Amino acid sequence: MAEGINSARIDSTAGDEDIARLLWAAQRTATPLSHPSAPGLDIAAGHAVQAAGLALRTAAGERVGGRKVGLTSRAAQQAMSAHEPVSGYLPASTIGAAAPEFDCAGLVAPRVEVEIAFLLVRDLDGPDVTAAQVRAASAHLALAFEVVDSRWAGGPPGVGALLADDVSAAAVIVGAEADPAADLTGLRVTGHVGDVRVDGDAGNVMGDPARAVAWLCADLHRRGDGLRAGDLVLSGALCGPTPVRPGDAVEADFGDLGSLATVFVTG
Repeated sequence: MAEGINSARIDSTAGDEDIARLLWAAQRTATPLSHPSAPGLDIAAGHAVQAAGLALRTAAGERVGGRKVGLTSRAAQQAMSAHEPVSGYLPASTIGAAAPEFDCAGLVAPRVEVEIAFLLVRDLDGPDVTAAQVRAASAHLALAFEVVDSRWAGGPPGVGALLADDVSAAAVIVGAEADPAADLTGLRVTGHVGDVRVDGDAGNVMGDPARAVAWLCADLHRRGDGLRAGDLVLSGALCGPTPVRPGDAVEADFGDLGSLATVFVTG
């Protein structure tokens, strides 16, 4: 895990692709970007930079493994002065099965979110997708940890910057499968990140993680996109984000759905 690295700065004349390249380089080199001199990024600009970043990664041979929803709780939205959730993409190379250890080397200030993931067995698209349709289109649910790590020094200065940085997506740890028909509206989770206890529930994910995925369908539809069969979709943080350091054991109990645990290490 990188520490004490000097920040790079964005020139005020930088365009969408320029900013996307700098954010991608910041991720590869664990060198966060300074944002005081960056151009103001509103939501539309954030989406444009995120799309440019996705195009750059795809051109370089990266495959998209799925999508993610962020800021699903009212508290998270208020912290970013947002009025609704946000969405990003998940590079396939960042998605891995749970193991006893997770290597966090190369991350600057990682945090862990406890989530429910949906693995889609067919496409989902449109402005009016329902939670029931999300469940029907899912091969299974999966217990998951999302590792988030902002490429902005000190964190994103606003929701546009968050979107530009692909909603801080860094890694996904995928655990045990669960029945997609499971009632998630009453889901509660408890766990620990190192010595810190974490608790959460479906109320932090729009009351039902499947409802958050339905929101994602509408969000993508507005921009001419949709979810595809084979996508792994992270529905939002049940609890977190919680800072994590090398040596920390991370565990979460999802009740009847099972549990997930790993230890963060470097090297």
